[in-house]
Amino acid sequence: MILYHGNQDKNMIPQYGKGNVHNDYGIGFYTTEDIELAKEWSYNNYDPQNINIDNHWLHTYELDEGGVEIYDLTELDILYWLAQLYKFRLIDGLTELQEERKNRFLDKYYKDLTDKDVILGWRADDSYFKYARDFLSVDIYKETLEEAIMLGNLGEQFFIQSQNAFNRLKIKDEPVFVEGFYKNKYLNRDKIARNEYEIKRTNNQYLKNKTTILDII
Repeated sequence: MILYHGNQDKNMIPQYGKGNVHNDYGIGFYTTEDIELAKEWSYNNYDPQNINIDNHWLHTYELDEGGVEIYDLTELDILYWLAQLYKFRLIDGLTELQEERKNRFLDKYYKDLTDKDVILGWRADDSYFKYARDFLSVDIYKETLEEAIMLGNLGEQFFIQSQNAFNRLKIKDEPVFVEGFYKNKYLNRDKIARNEYEIKRTNNQYLKNKTTILDII
């Protein structure tokens, strides 16, 4: 399996046990099969004040699937994916009531997947994570969340987690510089998704038999 990763570090080498614990699924290495999305993701932390555009790179890897277990989170109800985000991502400014809702939700839907080699799941950058926040705040319904996750062709990611998986992940090619127009592709995808989300959030207020987090916990 060929996997791609985009970032601002030309000399990056994936290492087991390294990473940010507050990413979507915790500490590990995040990749995709979609080379175009990986190029866009190299601009994930784009700063318009930074005039240096020479630090966006595409990394290519090959994963030996023969000895790894790939756990497909997308086959489950979307609430199990959401529970992974609530477990690992930071949510600032929650009220005591919202924190209680989150904990009750986790008790019901969080699955401990830390023993899995690789997790296949949706990606949730900061803009898409707003959907998860709104669901917790009872500002949107489950039905809206299910539609929103497809907005902007967010894409799926392969999360490399275990030592076994890292041992089977090999660098395939030298890093490739990502051209500046991928910055606009990344920003436009984000803008379109945000706009479509606001439209769906408004229109879905009129849904019948809609499901909120309060109905679930």
